[in-house]
Amino acid sequence: LGLLFECMISPAFPKEAVERRRAQLLSTIADVETQPQNRARQTLNAAVYGDHPFARSQYGNKEVVKKLTIHDLKAFHKAAFVPGACTVVVVGDFNTAEMTKKLEDLTAGWKGDVTAYKLPTAPKEGKPGEIIIPDPSAAQTHVFVGHLGITRTDPDYHALLVMDNVLGVG
Repeated sequence: LGLLFECMISPAFPKEAVERRRAQLLSTIADVETQPQNRARQTLNAAVYGDHPFARSQYGNKEVVKKLTIHDLKAFHKAAFVPGACTVVVVGDFNTAEMTKKLEDLTAGWKGDVTAYKLPTAPKEGKPGEIIIPDPSAAQTHVFVGHLGITRTDPDYHALLVMDNVLGVG
């Protein structure tokens, strides 16, 4: 638990580890870009979410990944990993009072301003459209249809979540 919080509160970002992860990410991005299904999904996300981070690939953009510095990583961490923006969940067989005390002790020196990093709000409306990406080398066609979903605060959220699971999508 101590090591987890040490990594979360004051990570070191060792150069060798950063370079190893950069190489892994660049390899993954290159692979993902060659797969028509992934290209189609990414195109749909970009069309639906526009400039919002949800429009971006979960693996990042290769040009951005290439130029990220350890300073960039530390600055993002300092802005995003702050007490008011993180939730700690502990599951298991333990004494709640003892665990609470441990967590309080481990996070006593953890400082940060929750307002330093704000995600932009998702777009309110999508624009109808059609995007076709020809790929003569593809053996099959991938069709994606999508639109903005509801928020988690919508009264229908839980009913739609159950329906999604019942229909087998999950």
